[in-house]
Amino acid sequence: MRNRLKGTTLVETVLYIAILTTILFVIVSFTLSTSEATMRTERRAHVYSASEFITQHLDYIFSRATGINETKSSFNQDNGMLYINIGNEEHYYSLSSNKLVYDGTEMNTKDILIKKFHAVPVHNKKEKVVGVRVTLEIESLRDQKVKKEVNTLYTVR
Repeated sequence: MRNRLKGTTLVETVLYIAILTTILFVIVSFTLSTSEATMRTERRAHVYSASEFITQHLDYIFSRATGINETKSSFNQDNGMLYINIGNEEHYYSLSSNKLVYDGTEMNTKDILIKKFHAVPVHNKKEKVVGVRVTLEIESLRDQKVKKEVNTLYTVR
């Protein structure tokens, strides 16, 4: 009587292991690249939302502003200071340790860096400051390639 049971040979086993290893390598590689892309997208979203929050805050403050204190403000510097008058109160923006500060309160989250707060005064014909051009450079703490530069012009009403 013949033995009909047939086993796999060593060559077949090695071939199966090689194919399985290749498939697993492709799956792991795809998973890692997808997770890296997701993290990069999340970092871009954080930078974008931080820029939106800061510009909306500046819009709100300038909509209520009655003037700019030129003597206290430091214009045309990447680490500028901006003093804004709202009625009888004076409020300020400054850049300290890559954090944008408004009246002593940090405005950005811990995973966002503000690399530049550059304010340029806009004068009218009487040499009075009637607006400020603000440039912000916002960067992700975890990925320096993820950054956004925001240029806006705010006017005093």
